[in-house]
Amino acid sequence: MALVLNTNSYVEIADADGYLETRIDSANWFNATDEIREQALVTATQIVDDHAWIGSAVSSSQALAWPRKNATYIDNRLGLSVTFTQSEIPSRVKVAVYEQALHLIDMKIY
Repeated sequence: MALVLNTNSYVEIADADGYLETRIDSANWFNATDEIREQALVTATQIVDDHAWIGSAVSSSQALAWPRKNATYIDNRLGLSVTFTQSEIPSRVKVAVYEQALHLIDMKIY
């Protein structure tokens, strides 16, 4: 199955490219084919998605864990309570997918 945003991946290749272009040791990402990068993003999303998350899924029929409702946490760095909207996918979730996808490609799991 090809990458389908918000169905089997939280991000697209262009998003990952933007994040990884300033990341050290990302050459393997840019040397991989689009097909491999899509597969890495889908696999990374599955890995990241399989965590216990705050709040609950917005819909029982959504394919991924995010977006969530009632998703609030205390950000110790900011010293504030942070609440996500019901359409928001946190940037930390996306960064986790980028990093995991890069790791999968670096480990040549394909």
